Amino acid sequence: AAPLEPLAMDRYYATNRFTVRKNKGPKFEQRWAKRKSKLATLPGFKYFNLMRRVKMEEDDTFADDFDYVSLTVWADKKSFNMWRSGEAFKEAHGGTSVWAFTKVSL
Repeated sequence: AAPLEPLAMDRYYATNRFTVRKNKGPKFEQRWAKRKSKLATLPGFKYFNLMRRVKMEEDDTFADDFDYVSLTVWADKKSFNMWRSGEAFKEAHGGTSVWAFTKVSL
């Protein structure tokens, strides 16, 4: 087997956290697995992950309230910023900008 290539020192990540209703996790996972995405066509895109938190015991509780974390990895800052301000981001996030997700509703 060929040796693994070392990871570049500068990578850019975007994460989102999701809470789903009880017993809706499998449906949520299927939606993510089958949804159309333009990510793979964008310059600098490396990969996407959807991770599910797993409780070790039935009565475990988490200090923070989310079930899933998504993660996109970008090769460089320029690619990351192009995605963040581009149409693919708006399409995937309901037609809005990255800044709409930073606002807190009271």
